[in-house]
Amino acid sequence: MSYSPELADHIRSKLIARLSNPFEQLAERPMFGYLAFLVRGKLCVAVGDIPNREIRIRIDKADYAALHTRAGAHSVHRNGRLYRGYLDLDKAALPNIDDWLEIALRFNETLH
Repeated sequence: MSYSPELADHIRSKLIARLSNPFEQLAERPMFGYLAFLVRGKLCVAVGDIPNREIRIRIDKADYAALHTRAGAHSVHRNGRLYRGYLDLDKAALPNIDDWLEIALRFNETLH
């Protein structure tokens, strides 16, 4: 697993600042070649080193149509299947990473 430690640190600090009890709510583990950040036990955002796609976020499937066309966002396909609940983000999305994290966290709050 390869990822940018600086990007992971940035995302970690943003998640810690946003969560009410980060030491209980936030966990990290390797998943699918990424360093995954789980919030309340659910995948929220992950950092990896996949060419041109460094971040994967989990989103509400209902928001896919509006979000996948934003700068730096890419659809996630696996085994020929489109996953509308996730987006990969490239470097063009990094200036707006705080907004993307907010989207992922808001969706995470709806998960049980």
